[in-house]
Amino acid sequence: MRVALFLVGFIVVPVVVAIVLILIRPSSSVSRPTPTWTWTSGPSATRASPRDVPSVIPGWAVAYSAQDLAAYDYPATSDWEFRPGVITGYETSQRILVLRHAVTTYRAGGCEVAKGRRAEVGFVTSQGQDPDGAQVADNLAVRWAEARDTEDNGQVHGVPDPVRRTVLSADGKTTISVSSVTFSPVTSSKTECAHPSMRFTAAYKKGANGTSLVLVISSDQGVAGSLGLDVEDSIISSMRDA
Repeated sequence: MRVALFLVGFIVVPVVVAIVLILIRPSSSVSRPTPTWTWTSGPSATRASPRDVPSVIPGWAVAYSAQDLAAYDYPATSDWEFRPGVITGYETSQRILVLRHAVTTYRAGGCEVAKGRRAEVGFVTSQGQDPDGAQVADNLAVRWAEARDTEDNGQVHGVPDPVRRTVLSADGKTTISVSSVTFSPVTSSKTECAHPSMRFTAAYKKGANGTSLVLVISSDQGVAGSLGLDVEDSIISSMRDA
């Protein structure tokens, strides 16, 4: 496993590349159908144009995705940074495993690894809507956790089953499906901060016009200043069409 980072926005890629992620785990006590999520890069996936999107959480800043016509809020402190032209995820030497965009980072450079960070948040672009949002969140949380614990030769280490919860949207109108996988990775990483464990959280919310909003949060746990569940849930509550 390697951390994947791509810069998108200043250069327009002439050929559209589609990466399809099948959100299914080979074996588990949790039933997992196989919804398909597609990420594309190309002329349409350019840096988000500046927009005056107000925050829904007072005093917080806004991360806006022109690709998804969506936004979420994050704490407006020096520990947080919105990186609209960056796509992050995990890869092996053979293939890309998972990707997200409209990324914010928490405590970047705040550990012994120069490029390490204690948490990242970002959208995963989806196609259509799924009637079982909780299952989608389960699948995606597991997919990201397994991607983190995939050896470069493709061997995938097992991760725990996801733990479900719900978060009420900031406007009080929608219940958002959320799943988290917390575990201690077996696969080592030279580009991540040291941590006793990590939490991978996926949130699913139906969007406007038959779309879906899917947010993925990864964070180090068991260290000083780790991302709290209260902050994580506040970020999730703010995901919305914009």
